[in-house]
Amino acid sequence: TSINVAAGEGRYQLTDGSVSAVNITTMTNAIVGGKYTLLGSGGTYPSTIDKGDDFILTDGTAWTALAGAEITFEAFKSDTAAWKFIERSRK
Repeated sequence: TSINVAAGEGRYQLTDGSVSAVNITTMTNAIVGGKYTLLGSGGTYPSTIDKGDDFILTDGTAWTALAGAEITFEAFKSDTAAWKFIERSRK
């Protein structure tokens, strides 16, 4: 699953899954050097971000979108069409 960040840098509120937790694997429409903060939804099925895919997480520690949680990434274009999102902070 991907997060569309076409609205630009800033904060993006995630929603709770309706049947199961969703694993976020990338972001689309990012800009190089852009900073994007994902806000946790909480609920029964909060989204997760695991190490790997397009995300580089501090110490490889997975993040779960619990209520009140947030994580900020900086976008880095690693190839012509490949992106990496580097964790800069989390709460």
